[in-house]
Amino acid sequence: MKQGHSKEDIRRRIREAREEYPLESVQRDSHIICEKLIAMKEYREALHIFLYMASPHEVDASPILRHALDSGKRVYIPRVIRMGVMEFYRIFDENDVQIGSFGIREPVEGTPVAQIKEGFMVMPGIAFDEKLRRIGYGGGYYDRYLEHVQEGAIYRIALAFDFQVFPSLPADDWDIPIDGIITPTRTILR
Repeated sequence: MKQGHSKEDIRRRIREAREEYPLESVQRDSHIICEKLIAMKEYREALHIFLYMASPHEVDASPILRHALDSGKRVYIPRVIRMGVMEFYRIFDENDVQIGSFGIREPVEGTPVAQIKEGFMVMPGIAFDEKLRRIGYGGGYYDRYLEHVQEGAIYRIALAFDFQVFPSLPADDWDIPIDGIITPTRTILR
């Protein structure tokens, strides 16, 4: 691997690019991306939705949260249990979250842990490629969670700004591929 193309270098470059991306563009692009996801057949047919809570410079998935709750879908949000380990918890309302690990909203205490591991998962990440590989934040939370999920039981979609998608990225054997990426201008599906 050439200098400047390690996962850490890519994480650093994309974090800088996201910090410089105007918040108006984040809001506009997030709306476009969420509308595209909500129109997907796989999302519409799913009863169980696993969804992340965005940090300020990520694609804001809150329109999906509202739509899923209003549509009667079962919504699950992750909470960090300990370093490197997260679990999903069912929420019933947008107010069932509070600021938690890493300054990200997490389910409040007392929300029930997800008893199922099937459905539709909306995943965060730093960078993605056209081969449907994902570079996360480096903690391995999603890879560890998904290694205990039966192959094909959860349809995995990532939301990204266009500058987060590359033709190819470095990958490790333990990296679990995704099923699709949605950006404001592209949808790439397996």
